Amino acid sequence: MTKIILASGSPRRKVLFGEICPSFEVVPSQFEEEGVPKTRGDIYAMALAYLKAQAVLEDYPQALVLGADTLIYFQGEVIGKPQDREEARAILSRLSGQSHQVITGYAILTKDKKYLDYSRSIVTFKDLTDKAIEAYLDTGDYRDKAGAYGIQGQAKDLVAGYQGDLNNIIGLPLEDLKGALRNQGFIERDPGLWRV
Repeated sequence: MTKIILASGSPRRKVLFGEICPSFEVVPSQFEEEGVPKTRGDIYAMALAYLKAQAVLEDYPQALVLGADTLIYFQGEVIGKPQDREEARAILSRLSGQSHQVITGYAILTKDKKYLDYSRSIVTFKDLTDKAIEAYLDTGDYRDKAGAYGIQGQAKDLVAGYQGDLNNIIGLPLEDLKGALRNQGFIERDPGLWRV
């Protein structure tokens, strides 16, 4: 039986992946992403997903490793996780009343096979007052979240609407991932391990 590893410490991603794979290990990648040049959002997200997964695969060469990275792409710029409350405030003020892309790149790797892809959704924010932004920041929900918000948490009150896969916005596009696992032949090795 192949060991399946999720190369992410995200609790949201762990819950989502568990919906399609009931038996896997979590091994957060130690890859440092600061040195990766920021390019177009989809390319950057896939590059980070691949590099995170590859770092874990080097330690577990017999495993199937899934890496993923979610980011915000707005006006041609990649927006990641805020460093502090001040940066989170600036990000939310910038996204107020606007639509932005949420891109999750994902990489499925084994020693013999590599597959990269990404999913894209659109989120539109309400016109946010300073009071609404401060009230959200007071919850602390912005921490460790791309774009300084998590749509599944307190930030749902900031969002006017979205297009695309909600799971992608949360951190793992399950439908696209299930299709990739099936269509690329990853499941054929251990069909009993997957709920797809």
